[in-house]
Amino acid sequence: LPACELGADTRRHVFLAFKEAINNAVKHAHASELRVAFAVEAGALIIEVIDNGTGLPQAGTSAGNGLRNLRDRMAAIGGQLALQPTPGGGTTVRLSVPLHGLTPLA
Repeated sequence: LPACELGADTRRHVFLAFKEAINNAVKHAHASELRVAFAVEAGALIIEVIDNGTGLPQAGTSAGNGLRNLRDRMAAIGGQLALQPTPGGGTTVRLSVPLHGLTPLA
């Protein structure tokens, strides 16, 4: 990955969203395996958390704030959240954080 400096607010939101994605996979989806991937694509930092858990709750059945927190954190920094079922069970959480306007570190 190219070295880029992220602002403190962006770092905080990315860290807490990443932590929430892992917590959701372990605590709520009861995942026994997690895969984490980092990439830079089209000017954005992409973080994927892929689990083998029970999958996403049905629309309107989630009692917690985890997914809403993920969406809110990504929106606060101009990023995006994508949730997809993983073939064979589980979920892929994709966090996309724009890197435009950032200067690579030397």
